[in-house]
Amino acid sequence: MQNAIDYLDHAPVGFFSAGRKGEIFYINATLAEWLGLDLTKFVSRSLSISDLVAGEGMALIESVQPSPGLTRTERLDLDLRRANGQSLPVQLVHSVSSMRDGAPGESRSVVLVRSGSGESDDQSASAMRFTRFFNNTPMAIASVDREGRILRINAPFLKLFSGVVSRDDVDAGAAPLERIVAENSRHEMAQALAAAKDRQGDIAPIESRHPGDENRYVRFFVNAVIDESDEAPEEAAIVYAFETTEQKALETQMAQTQKLNAVGTLAGGIAHDFNNVLTAILLSSDHLLLQARPSDASFADLMEIKRNANRAAVLVRQLLAFSRKQTMRPAVLNLTDVVGDLRMLVDRLISGTNVKLEVDYGRDLWPCAPTCRSSSRC
Repeated sequence: MQNAIDYLDHAPVGFFSAGRKGEIFYINATLAEWLGLDLTKFVSRSLSISDLVAGEGMALIESVQPSPGLTRTERLDLDLRRANGQSLPVQLVHSVSSMRDGAPGESRSVVLVRSGSGESDDQSASAMRFTRFFNNTPMAIASVDREGRILRINAPFLKLFSGVVSRDDVDAGAAPLERIVAENSRHEMAQALAAAKDRQGDIAPIESRHPGDENRYVRFFVNAVIDESDEAPEEAAIVYAFETTEQKALETQMAQTQKLNAVGTLAGGIAHDFNNVLTAILLSSDHLLLQARPSDASFADLMEIKRNANRAAVLVRQLLAFSRKQTMRPAVLNLTDVVGDLRMLVDRLISGTNVKLEVDYGRDLWPCAPTCRSSSRC
């Protein structure tokens, strides 16, 4: 038994075994040396397959889905990740078993280094370089025939359209191009494919929602295949796709910011005119108060007019400060006055709703400044 383990450890090929969730149970000394791993510190299940695979290679590994109760073996060209961060181009002979209920089981993988050195295998080296480029590009790529069937896909394509298109569907010729596009964008895609079949250039990109999630967005580029190759004479177009969900979110945020800037400018103009009206009201109330006596019946009404006008003037100054983007300066505040001023705004916001605002004003509160951090009463 020990001899068998020793033979496996020092075999001229790499080997590792993994569990149902991708946790690695065993890795031989050859593969550990290739990857720069210290085998003496390796603990079973301390690594997963995703820790070893570089780029989007995990999409290829996850695409190997055997039928329930069976085992499936596939050869995959991908890159592994060394301990120093460098990539190691390999060919993976990946064997996966499946439980009777269809759940993924354990896997066994043989790793072959693809160096591509020597003049005799220039063609193999060229194929390896193309495969690495094809699967490690950040853009999803698929080739399509004249009937709109997807012929070949790369690893980012599998990841982007996971749950929509599988590698088995592509291999069986059962993956129409329209499947990766939202229903309301399929007509545009059909027109783009027709233009590609006619070998037209400058085909406009297509914006579409993700067919599996309407909250995600994808942009498609369709290019015609001008020179048919002997290896793939049936190819009519190459489709490139990348997700634009974050870009759409930024565009929406930018539009909202522009709206807020417009509202701020409008509010500033209104507040400026309203401030002039309040100034006239305050001057008139002060003039009337000078002529009235505290015992007059109108004196209390005049004081109420002045008090409310002063509160309105505070709100107007806040609007002007916001619209002009004035630099705020620290100031000592009375929390009771601040809460009282803000209550008018809050009452207006919750009017007509089932929300009830209750304010319990504290007594003997210390004055508070925005820069105060030490006192718990600030």
